[in-house]
Amino acid sequence: MNRTMNVILLFLVTALYFTSYYIFAPILPLYIDFLGGDERVVGLLVGLLSAAAVIFKVVCGRLVRRKGSPFVLRLGLVIIAVVPALYIPKFGFPFLGVVRIINALGMAGFIMGSQSLLASFAQPHNRGLLFGIYSAVTGLGMMAGPALGLYLVDVVGFTNLFWITSGIGFMALVGSIFLESPTQSQTVETLEGTVESYSSWANRSLVTISGVMLSVSMVLGATSSFLTLHAIQVGISNPAAFFVIFAGMFTVGGSLSGYGSDRLGRGAVVIPGFFVLIFGLFTLSGMSGQLSLIVSAASSGLGFGVINTVLMAMVSDVSSKDEFPQAMAFFSNAFDVGFVIGSMGLGIVAAYSYSAVWLTLAGTSIIGLIVFYMFSKRKQPSADVQS
Repeated sequence: MNRTMNVILLFLVTALYFTSYYIFAPILPLYIDFLGGDERVVGLLVGLLSAAAVIFKVVCGRLVRRKGSPFVLRLGLVIIAVVPALYIPKFGFPFLGVVRIINALGMAGFIMGSQSLLASFAQPHNRGLLFGIYSAVTGLGMMAGPALGLYLVDVVGFTNLFWITSGIGFMALVGSIFLESPTQSQTVETLEGTVESYSSWANRSLVTISGVMLSVSMVLGATSSFLTLHAIQVGISNPAAFFVIFAGMFTVGGSLSGYGSDRLGRGAVVIPGFFVLIFGLFTLSGMSGQLSLIVSAASSGLGFGVINTVLMAMVSDVSSKDEFPQAMAFFSNAFDVGFVIGSMGLGIVAAYSYSAVWLTLAGTSIIGLIVFYMFSKRKQPSADVQS
């Protein structure tokens, strides 16, 4: 296949994967409750996926360099196609913990494989566009998956839902069989110059970009954990609207910002995205009704989508295609650490005040904005990459 057809097929496979992934978002807590688990079990099993993925992403990033992106992508999808069926046997919560760890390996394999393969197809003039579409496809899965999962669990029950999810993963696996790697040399010219290898921690540009992402991903962890509780506290009857609107605006932000950053520059798009996100967080801190919930969801979703997409493209800007898997694993782990801090680390603040959580996140986002602004003013980022 030519490059365009490969990219289109990759996006279709990605859409199927993220739909299957986000089906579990509202279903797993319900399933654990159905099996008799309490809130502590829910928190442990939900968080175990992200914790295990931190390790597996590093492993899969190295495996991409040895075996290639398509191999790791397909390995991840094999696991994704099989693992939903492992939720069906009622062998107890320790067994479910093992299943979550296996699930994390599949997730890490797909994400590292798909993003590395996309980077290999991208060129400096269109990588923002391609990663923007990738983020938009992620957002579509974020919207479709939970709605589909909640609908199906009422219609067919947990067991059949797990089999259906497995089928979606299998469809993605079949599609991935036809993906091909580009034949060009792995040592290529990036926006930073011709590079061959580098240490992730020695690449100051990568460390800075990842640190900025960490400050922003805390928002996603906090909204996932505390938004519903805050909305109920102030008397909002339909807090689920926040997540639908957030996902929709995330999709819009991702689809537009990538192309815009190719044409206008990364900083020209990221900095306004920060202002939109911070506005949404301040709105959340004063949330008092449905209107403020809608405004905050739209603002924070749009800002988060813009920042996430452009920073992801910048990882490719500051690393060679050979080193991109390792660099993306580093960046993705920063995202996961931020999510965990936002969901678990801010629990003490949430016990005091939900509004204080959003103000704290507004403060960390402002720090992220300042760091990014200072970084964008640097004249010679190529010095950060060891050739």
